[in-house]
Amino acid sequence: MIPALSRWQRGSYGRRSCGLRSRGLRSRGLRSCGLRSRGAALAAFALLVACGQDSTRLLVESRDSDPSARSATSSGEQVEPIADAGVADSGPPVDAAFRLPEGIAQLPAQLELAADWRLVEAFPGVSFDDPVALIEAPGTGQLLVSEREGKLFAFENRADVSEKRLLLDLSDRNQGENDSGVLGIACHPEFGKPGSPSARYLYVHYAFREPPIVGRTPPSNTPTRSRLSRFTLNAETLVADPASELVLIDQRDQSVWHQGGALFFHPADGFLYLSVGDEGGANCQYDNCQRIDKDLFSGVLRIDVDQRGGEISHPIVRQPETGVTQGYFIPNDNPFVGQPGVLEEFYALGLRNVHRMTHDPVDDLVWMGEVGQEGREELNVLARGANYQWNTFEGSLRSRGALPDPIIGIWTDPVLELTRQQALSLIGGYVYRGQRLPALQGKYVFADFSRGTIFALSYQRGVNQLHIGELEILMTAEFRNRQDGITSFGVDAAQELYVLTLGSDAKLQRLELAGTELNAPRTLSETGVFRDLGRREPADSLVAYDVRTPLWSDGAEKSRWAALPPNEAITFAPTGPWQFPDGSVFVKHFAMALDEREPDQLTPLETRILVAGAEQSYYGLTYRWNPEGTEAELVTDAVTETLELLDRDGTPRTQSYFFPGPRDCMTCHNPEAGRVLGVRTAQLNGPASSTGQNQLAEWAERGWFHDGPDLDELDSYPRLSPLDDESASVEERVRSYWDANCSLCHGVQTTIRATWDARHETPLEQQRVLLAPALNGAEDGAEYLIEPGAPERSVLYQRNATLQADLRMPPLGSNRRDEVYLELLERWISSLPAAPDSPTLEARPAR
Repeated sequence: MIPALSRWQRGSYGRRSCGLRSRGLRSRGLRSCGLRSRGAALAAFALLVACGQDSTRLLVESRDSDPSARSATSSGEQVEPIADAGVADSGPPVDAAFRLPEGIAQLPAQLELAADWRLVEAFPGVSFDDPVALIEAPGTGQLLVSEREGKLFAFENRADVSEKRLLLDLSDRNQGENDSGVLGIACHPEFGKPGSPSARYLYVHYAFREPPIVGRTPPSNTPTRSRLSRFTLNAETLVADPASELVLIDQRDQSVWHQGGALFFHPADGFLYLSVGDEGGANCQYDNCQRIDKDLFSGVLRIDVDQRGGEISHPIVRQPETGVTQGYFIPNDNPFVGQPGVLEEFYALGLRNVHRMTHDPVDDLVWMGEVGQEGREELNVLARGANYQWNTFEGSLRSRGALPDPIIGIWTDPVLELTRQQALSLIGGYVYRGQRLPALQGKYVFADFSRGTIFALSYQRGVNQLHIGELEILMTAEFRNRQDGITSFGVDAAQELYVLTLGSDAKLQRLELAGTELNAPRTLSETGVFRDLGRREPADSLVAYDVRTPLWSDGAEKSRWAALPPNEAITFAPTGPWQFPDGSVFVKHFAMALDEREPDQLTPLETRILVAGAEQSYYGLTYRWNPEGTEAELVTDAVTETLELLDRDGTPRTQSYFFPGPRDCMTCHNPEAGRVLGVRTAQLNGPASSTGQNQLAEWAERGWFHDGPDLDELDSYPRLSPLDDESASVEERVRSYWDANCSLCHGVQTTIRATWDARHETPLEQQRVLLAPALNGAEDGAEYLIEPGAPERSVLYQRNATLQADLRMPPLGSNRRDEVYLELLERWISSLPAAPDSPTLEARPAR
């Protein structure tokens, strides 16, 4: 299950909120969220986290912590504090002695970039009155939008759409205005599935009042009924009959504020998750915030609407004091099941008003935007049994509520908190997983309703850790406050993101990157890496090198060079990454035969430059060649181009090709991977194509190493095997390929959630890949990363073979399958002896 973040406790809660960074500040890969390090050391302190039903722990990494600030949680554990985060500084001072290799004089010591984001109308032909929720109905190509005042509409997901149709009208029973109305919608997981009794079920959370107050703003203490209902759509018209309503939860609500109302079905368990607010008022005045024995408020509920029973779920045990529930079962593994006198629907508690809560299918995290009262806005990650502390705490600030005794559940910290100067009314969003905005890939996008600020939070999900990175201000929108503020976000089936705003005749918006400014040379010729651009002759300081197993680049041919600043050397390591001096430069040139009948006629596509900047602030630049091959222009934002090619038989075809921007470069060149990927012992321990001499020996003779390799023992050092090396086993070639293509993320197990280790130096039986359960299966029937004897049921094979955007591995800039590798992988998996009852296997050599 998803882990919780345990609160650290001490007498004074002195944490400051996360500093923000926007335009004009240095980009240094994944920096901590406005956090400052002491000296050159990165003091990484962590927050222990109780994880679901097992003993695993999640750590939230930060900097600049006070290690003496430790005390016991409610469970008696000793935990480390989240760091004292300040306003982001401008990065470390640039070393005045920073030097580049000879002949290369136009690359900055540190990269500075500024992005210009804007909102544009996504569907100009349709508009809505106060839209607050958007989803796509599975398998229909139809987007569903709920209006706060009670109407639901459907329309085709096309930019030129001009018509919408009324799907459901609840305006005769829905109390709108303020923080009320139709706030959440979700389709059943089997929506549209032929033969399923649930194929036309739509779930809606709204404020019931009959008749509602319309035409004016109702008083805050207007009583309503907080209601979760199921409606059935007509199979032919896809219109819902209001009379088909089945009310699942109906309870008294004494205020039109703090309704919560976010809901979704989790793809792993099929249960419905619903966020419920604290019923309104100030300071939890209705006494719901630290209780699970009264009513269904102030938390997250988890229910089985399919009433599966047996080992999965059981009937409702207890009714709320002021409400009625029916039509669902309680999951057996809900955290408070079996405790006397409780409402077992609760999955988490201690929340004021989670207006938006969304599930990220890639990292399997549920993000919640918690609207604060006076001092803090919060982002939380949902966890089984978590207690998010309202109203004892608001963020790290002590609130008016007493410390519960005993504490219910796991006392849990926010992932991120913002001061009231930074945000006033936080609207949770989504982790972006679409293709249109590569600069946002993998970032959590959310907003401030009151100020119109749209944020993007970088993070990395490890097996046992959640690393919070940079918080960016993307833009401040013209939409703000109660007239036309941002109410919500939505995604379609392609995971593209939409922004919803208040207002009559409001248009749905989408983010667009208008441009990025960089303090880098605009053309490749200005960098000085080529002394003759047309001939691609490198600067004299650049030395050509080859790698034994190249990174797959959609069929492109690559040339590589490296250079060191004068009188500097590399810290050599037999395994793992090397350490390079500041000012080191690596150049990789990409070209492709657009006519496969003439494989030697290569068209230049791009040239990438990786720089070890001042104080190890690595950055990457991409230069895209013009059609004439005479110059290459800087790529400020990622772009995908359609290439026109001819196959070997002269048949025309097209291929998408990805050109990364500076933000994308550091996704792969991350700290855990050692920043420089291919320049290490196992890749260079072999003959250079130009001289035939071992490259480690060549570099040693150049004086490029501190304490370099023993030249008499080169055969004892690790060495990867190319895919076409018939002298090596199929297993050896496959595992070498993993090292080159996968270990940059699936290696050191602190930043990536997947559990396997792709490093070649790790023995196969320790790589946790054979008969290893997959965290998220790629297709039906796939249970293990590799199921011996069954490539078609192996998740790793599926994800390498598919081109589906949300499943493809590697996920970034990979638009074409590596057929040579896939054939070897299939052959190797097929050769493994099937032993489904064994947790580990010894592989049988395949050649």
